[in-house]
Amino acid sequence: MNSTWRAPNQGDWSALLWIRDLSSPHPASSARLAAGNLPPEIRIAMRLACSPLSATTPVTSDVSRALLRTLSQSPIRDLISDVTHVDGLTWHRYQGHGRISFAAVLGDGDDNQAPTAWARFNPPPLPTVQMFGDPACADFVLAIEPRTRHGAVRPPSDLNFWFRWLVRTLSVPAAVRNLATEELGLSTAADPPDRVGVFFSTPSSLTELVDIGDLPRVPGSHIAQRFIAGAVADPGGQHASATTQEWIMQLCDRDLPLDGYEHTLLTMGA
Repeated sequence: MNSTWRAPNQGDWSALLWIRDLSSPHPASSARLAAGNLPPEIRIAMRLACSPLSATTPVTSDVSRALLRTLSQSPIRDLISDVTHVDGLTWHRYQGHGRISFAAVLGDGDDNQAPTAWARFNPPPLPTVQMFGDPACADFVLAIEPRTRHGAVRPPSDLNFWFRWLVRTLSVPAAVRNLATEELGLSTAADPPDRVGVFFSTPSSLTELVDIGDLPRVPGSHIAQRFIAGAVADPGGQHASATTQEWIMQLCDRDLPLDGYEHTLLTMGA
């Protein structure tokens, strides 16, 4: 399990952005995308070097069940429940593409409604299968819509909340690695290293997700609609808290942008 990280290079970002843009398996989500009617959303994308599934084992249904278990357990379960209402919702298998792409949605069983969250796990394809992506790596993406109990958009959270939450996103690679090795019996490799990215998107402004409180904005600045951050496993890198502090600094300097937030940043995690 990796615990230290470095910043992504251009090749790392190419992989993470490709994974981020994997489509939802649910038609209601796709219909909203086509209509340009998307709510705030958070995505976590990850690429892991591992061997492909064999042609027959584990059987396809067992792979899907293993994915559902991973999504329903800590740390992924906790990351989801901290940003959206999950009472009465369950993960279940949905769509997918044979043994090439496994998908799941989190919902209440109403197939006419877009799910609160969805996920895809794409193991490396066999050499005989022509697919995009890295033939030596598995891809994982998790998309979450922050909602209240009544289905409305969840109120924004402050920087301290997002710091703590983002630190824990760096535990997702270990969970996906466990899915690959312990659940599916695949072999993993350290090269290329694990890569993980976090992506916030909003219809109009990141303040729909981030509550800046009374922190002043830089005069004349523009608040972005999106935030992206990423990290790559590196034994010589820095710990999750330091990596996340850099992410928060990027958010405050580049995307919000805020003036005089540094004292708040230095006290995060205390």
